Amino acid sequence: MATAEPAAHVARARDRGYPWQPWRRAGIRSGILALGLLAAFFGTASSVSIALGAIPVLCGGLLVYQARCQMQRPDAPLITSGPYQWVRHPVYLGNAAVDTGLAIMSGWWPLIILAPLWWLLVHAPLVRREELRLHERFGQAWRHYARAVPALVPRRFPANPFFVQRGATTPAGLRELGRLMRLVSLPLFFLAAWRFGVSGQALVPPATVADALLLASVPGAMLWVAVWNRHFLDGRPILPAASQTLEARLLLLAMVIGVGLAHAALETEFYDWYHWLPGLVLLAGSYLALFLYGNRHFMAEALLACGIAALLEVEWFIPLMAPVYLALALDEPLHARKRRPALLTRQAYLGSLSLGVTVALFVEVMVPFYQ
Repeated sequence: MATAEPAAHVARARDRGYPWQPWRRAGIRSGILALGLLAAFFGTASSVSIALGAIPVLCGGLLVYQARCQMQRPDAPLITSGPYQWVRHPVYLGNAAVDTGLAIMSGWWPLIILAPLWWLLVHAPLVRREELRLHERFGQAWRHYARAVPALVPRRFPANPFFVQRGATTPAGLRELGRLMRLVSLPLFFLAAWRFGVSGQALVPPATVADALLLASVPGAMLWVAVWNRHFLDGRPILPAASQTLEARLLLLAMVIGVGLAHAALETEFYDWYHWLPGLVLLAGSYLALFLYGNRHFMAEALLACGIAALLEVEWFIPLMAPVYLALALDEPLHARKRRPALLTRQAYLGSLSLGVTVALFVEVMVPFYQ
């Protein structure tokens, strides 16, 4: 698929449609993803199906990235290098591999059978329409190219499929890299849906450190894509401006204490004083950061939240908070252009510290007497 005139870009945007339209390109991906995650949550997936499906997802995403990096200006000549040297429509082929891989990861046979048929039903007319547009634009050059190179099924593979793209470092190429990272993170969603589904482990609290990391990887992957696209490419904040207020700071710390109390209500063993050592170390580091940086830095606040979580024996909650505080720290210079972000004052910090330690002592000493 070579670059066509600007009217073709408008036509492709119309063909793409919206995620809630299953008869359009965007609707296929969202439909397969929603059905697949739901099926994985209810126990159809397995570690084997996720591993097998991740292969076409990663390969297809890489192919789409390489092909889109080749696209240039609307007045560019016919593109026949890179992935275009072995199929005419590598973007369509890569998206077909991604959608098929999503269906395979679900482990649900009806979706695995339906996904390729669904994809062909929607995309076959689009490929045909694209071919007619390119034929009108490039004429004889397109006819020679079409006779030599197949449309979607390659006859041969290059010796080195990892092409070095000239447009990979341009703003458009960097944006495509963000799309590639989003596709790479999709297996994590299926792994989390299967692991914490009806046939797996309860979501809260995670049983192992690996479960905690898996639970944190899903919002972490989403945050990283948002960081890449919004912060580094567009220069926009990741979180809304309301997240920089003092009320939002205190609400986040109150959420940590609330999760700790909920965990204590479900706990059957008490006097786990070994949790206090890492908690006190984190709190000491938090107070040191406050002494060194004052309330102008997020480090003291983040260490305070992690220390309270450790005292309340919800260490698995720390990986969930870390991406949030990373986003807050990255957004601070952007919001500071309009107004100074309201970080925790020294009084609010000491009050939160006292409340966290008091609740932790209550959980360890007083709660067992009421059991």
